[in-house]
Amino acid sequence: MKRHRLLLGLLLLSFLLLSVSIAAQQRAVWWDSAVYIGMGKYYWSAGQSGFSEPSRPPALPLLLGAFWNAGLDTILSGTILIIVFSLGTVFLTFKIGEKLFGANTGLLAAFLLGFSFTFLSFSHRILTEIPSSFFLLLGALLLLKQKPVLGGIAFGLSFLTRFYQLLPIIIILAAFHLQRRHGRRELLLIISGFSIPLLPYLLLGAIAYGNPMLPFTLQLYLSMHTGTIYAQPLLFYAASLIKENILLLSLAALPLVWKKNQHLRLLAWIALIPLLLYTLAPHKEMRLLLPLLPFVSLLAAFCTIYLSHYLAQRFAMPDKTILFLFCAIFLGIGLSHTLLFIIHPGSQPSPQQEFFQEYLQEREHAGQHIWISSPLYALRTDAPVSGLMYYPGIRGEPDLALVNTCDFLGNDREYGAMTSRNLDMVMATLKQVYSSREKGCVYTIYGR
Repeated sequence: MKRHRLLLGLLLLSFLLLSVSIAAQQRAVWWDSAVYIGMGKYYWSAGQSGFSEPSRPPALPLLLGAFWNAGLDTILSGTILIIVFSLGTVFLTFKIGEKLFGANTGLLAAFLLGFSFTFLSFSHRILTEIPSSFFLLLGALLLLKQKPVLGGIAFGLSFLTRFYQLLPIIIILAAFHLQRRHGRRELLLIISGFSIPLLPYLLLGAIAYGNPMLPFTLQLYLSMHTGTIYAQPLLFYAASLIKENILLLSLAALPLVWKKNQHLRLLAWIALIPLLLYTLAPHKEMRLLLPLLPFVSLLAAFCTIYLSHYLAQRFAMPDKTILFLFCAIFLGIGLSHTLLFIIHPGSQPSPQQEFFQEYLQEREHAGQHIWISSPLYALRTDAPVSGLMYYPGIRGEPDLALVNTCDFLGNDREYGAMTSRNLDMVMATLKQVYSSREKGCVYTIYGR
């Protein structure tokens, strides 16, 4: 046991060093990250700063807003926070694997997750996938420790960090209910815990929007009409996963081990049902799979160890030798991608984007109605933003608008018509005071 703890410590330390190295190189803030930072300012200032996107879950913005309210660097603090969540996700993957299958499987699963290129490359990004995965795994571990109320609270936090975590939560609860002798009572306790963070959010939604379900229906609408530029072939996920983790081929052994462990079957449903749904959706990004990777890693770890034992018997070799070779192949492929990612110059904000940020920062106390076509332009300002030109439901008229024509690309025709109306409103109300072109995009400032 002491040896496993030592190896886990070395694994977590190695992961931390790689994650920090990537974070130091890849410093550009992404669109979604800027949204969460803007929402955090909005929440903690009661609307006097930042902006709101009702379709986004509130948990991560609340944490980021706490850093902003304390006077800390929100980007740096948020990056550190996500790295901590990433470390916690790797650790919880080990704990669940240890609880279900033994320390060897837990350690291998943590190894496969921690050194997978997708997980490492997003381990510092201020996005919801990894924090929501942390809370989902925490909830599952608490259920295994027979703490249903605390597990339900963790599931509630996972859902309020990323709404799409509801599907794996439902699968876990269904399996938990079916496998337990007193499952109905425990299920009610889990739902009670789940309701503790959820009910206040629904109440505030009813007060703020007049409809507690608006965030969910709006999220569904946006999922259906935006992100067309991310369309990928049907087998994109399968090919990409195997490319970065060759040991996922061990999942071909699932039919051989299907009846050996009921927990294995549960993990398979948690991982494979959402993966199938994501595969059928046109919009595909590897980051969308981040919440599934801990469960996929647990499955792959179990099957890899099973194959190691099988091959050891077949070829009269020590199973540890075969397992070491498997891990060495995985690590060689994974680190080759990661080291190239670290060495390659990271993406930086465009000069025009930085100009827009500085422009708003200098005018944050002007008391104007500001409209923007990207949340990135409000990253440095504490001024309230009254209009998001890329988002439904914009109201009123602007006094100042910062527009990049490329910000409106990548959506379907219906959504494009909505953003065109917002742009027409700006052009009809304001006059152009600045315009510049960069890489085929036209950056324009409109004012009174």
